[in-house]
Amino acid sequence: MHLIGRRSDGSEFQNTYNDGKEFTFVQGEGETIRGLDKVVKTMKKGEKCLVFLTAPYAFGEAGKPEWNIAPDSNVSYEVELVAYEKGRDHFWDTHSFEDKYSEALKRREQGNKFWEQDNIRCACKKYKKAIKFLEYDSDFTPEEKEKSNALKIICFNNLAAAKVKGGQWNKVIQIASAALQLDPNNIKALYRRAKGLNNIKEWEHARKDIKRALELDPSNVDLKRELMDINKRQKEYDSTDAKAMKKLLTELAAEREDKERKEKQVADEKKRLEVARRRKSMMVYIGYALVAVLVFYLLFTLFFRST
Repeated sequence: MHLIGRRSDGSEFQNTYNDGKEFTFVQGEGETIRGLDKVVKTMKKGEKCLVFLTAPYAFGEAGKPEWNIAPDSNVSYEVELVAYEKGRDHFWDTHSFEDKYSEALKRREQGNKFWEQDNIRCACKKYKKAIKFLEYDSDFTPEEKEKSNALKIICFNNLAAAKVKGGQWNKVIQIASAALQLDPNNIKALYRRAKGLNNIKEWEHARKDIKRALELDPSNVDLKRELMDINKRQKEYDSTDAKAMKKLLTELAAEREDKERKEKQVADEKKRLEVARRRKSMMVYIGYALVAVLVFYLLFTLFFRST
């Protein structure tokens, strides 16, 4: 395709007509900015169009300093789709092991280039495609399967490293485990799975992976450092957990004492009220008795006077 790219002020930053070289990329692979990747999907051969792209669909927050495009800038493109051809994106587009392996190797190398550019998202897509080409290996000879597995393990490890960057620890564990299914003694996969397990507090399993890796490579500094981190995190957690438990028990004891104190206060108040009620009743009875004695005395006195 041919492109003329312009900044928001109308000045050109890219012109493939002047360069005498067409711009090529694989659609859907993240090899160009999002806006161009999406728009070319809707175009026909020979078609021209004018596209206005907001920053998220252009060069985003980073901009493109080498083209004097500031961060969060909108751009426009004149696009001409000169030609296109279907790429070999699936394993069924290839037949021989050599074809599949060649396509997988190519995707891995493309992924490495994206990694060097810190374009982790596109790198991951390439590594996944590489694995996909070699996914169905039932027809491979033992030698071919060994060669295929070696490349898949590299791609799995690269994917796991990408997930480590993003802190996606469950994904790290899942991908590293896939590599370890192919080679249980792969040091990088053991290390990355241990790192993932360490970060989800599965310290016993993490320690097991690291110790296994250290058996294979006793002088590996990264492995030793990770083992120290595992032990440190667990110790801190256990200490924090013990403090939290002590605090919880202290709070429960205080709550129980407070509850017992309130219950005692209620019981004492009930007892006091009951004593007061009985005392009042007794005073009433005494009053009745005094009245009765007084009445009897008056009646007795009147009776004797009358006689």
